[in-house]
Amino acid sequence: MSVAESNASKKRKERSAITLEKKVEIIKKREENTKLSHQDLANQYHVDRSTISNILRDKDKYLQLYNTTPHAQQRVRVQKGQFHIIDEAVYKLFLEFRSQNVPVSQDILKTKALSIYERLKDGGVEFPSTFNASNGWVFGFQQRFGISSKTISGESESADKAAVESGRRRFQELLKDYHPDNILNADETGLYFRLGPDKTLASKSDAAKGFKKDKQRLTVLFCCNASGTRKFKPFVIGKSARPLCMKTTNMSKLPVHYSNNKTAWMTETKWENWLKWLDSQVNQPTILLADNCTAHSSPRLQNINGKSFEPINVKEAIYLISDAWKQVSLMTIVNCWNKTKILPLEMDLTAETSDNNDIDELEQVLEELEMSYDCIKLSAEEYINVDEELQTMDTPTEESVVRDILKEQGLGKIALEVAKKYLEQSQFATEDDIYLLRQIIKKAESYYRSSLKQTTIDKYFITQ
Repeated sequence: MSVAESNASKKRKERSAITLEKKVEIIKKREENTKLSHQDLANQYHVDRSTISNILRDKDKYLQLYNTTPHAQQRVRVQKGQFHIIDEAVYKLFLEFRSQNVPVSQDILKTKALSIYERLKDGGVEFPSTFNASNGWVFGFQQRFGISSKTISGESESADKAAVESGRRRFQELLKDYHPDNILNADETGLYFRLGPDKTLASKSDAAKGFKKDKQRLTVLFCCNASGTRKFKPFVIGKSARPLCMKTTNMSKLPVHYSNNKTAWMTETKWENWLKWLDSQVNQPTILLADNCTAHSSPRLQNINGKSFEPINVKEAIYLISDAWKQVSLMTIVNCWNKTKILPLEMDLTAETSDNNDIDELEQVLEELEMSYDCIKLSAEEYINVDEELQTMDTPTEESVVRDILKEQGLGKIALEVAKKYLEQSQFATEDDIYLLRQIIKKAESYYRSSLKQTTIDKYFITQ
């Protein structure tokens, strides 16, 4: 072999690392222009033609990984874990926990993974071997889904200022065609309506310590516009359909909308019903900004793209919620919107400043109570924030996550694969039978991938 031939051979054997992001780019280029040959792509990306052929052959795998595995775009090796169904279920639970600011440890991940494994087995899923949720699995799980140890432990990390500014500009562009009167924001908050300021229930180091013992809670949804000129009737969710304190009350006469379920949480059905009511209250093109929790779906709408601590009851809490909401001033609302810096700069929302001594008044009341009750030792800030971390949304349980996994890619896909294997080993099945079943499996996989496309920020805006 000549020197030139040897060098050429070595050059052909040089390997160029290709990230998942680059592989998806190649796949999309080929789909956009089917006239591009494998050799054309190989020349463009400086790789062997066989590399391009392998990427295009396995395009379904790469697209699915790209759409379902965050932070994997820059990885060169894209290999699923042996128990990828468990991975996906645990990751879904992980996202829900973190969206509620619930710290998640590695031990919690192991426990949830083992529980999901048992549930999936009971559901008919077959695994290649026994799943043990070992330290190795946790490490691999974190690597596959780009989860850092800080994220696992719940430690706060500094925000990406560039991303924040980019997001604000996106909002400003989105909102520029709306009048401030027609820009709405809605959000839920939890309320321990019977909680007294007792230090045994809160401390500076643990804002929610011991709260699970207090079952008297409500979820309250508030909504207002950017100009502060309209505050919609609050939506209150309790646990009882008709609490005893409201046995003879005309529910339609309450100053809030009241609903219930056993957890007193917002659910997708309740959110959609409230949205339809809100839609009936506006008559101009309106945009509603809301967070992206699982309960917040996007249905089609018409117009919206004392010294005594006697325990209060739900009815009294409802009236207190209504009174408090009415006392929120236009100035307070406008200042809150201005602080977000998401409104277009040309929107001149100005509000007069005034001396707000609400905190001072609360501090004084708490001091007076402390003189009468030895257990009262909370600051105003602590008392205001006692229910800040209270869960208000219906989050997926292990059962619901497993049910979704089995529905989307579990039993159906597994059953089809088992049927294919059975036909391949049978004496009566023809090549056409097996071919037909393979096409059905491909169609099922295609449908599943399309349901896993990453969500964009626009999904969470309801506009008209």
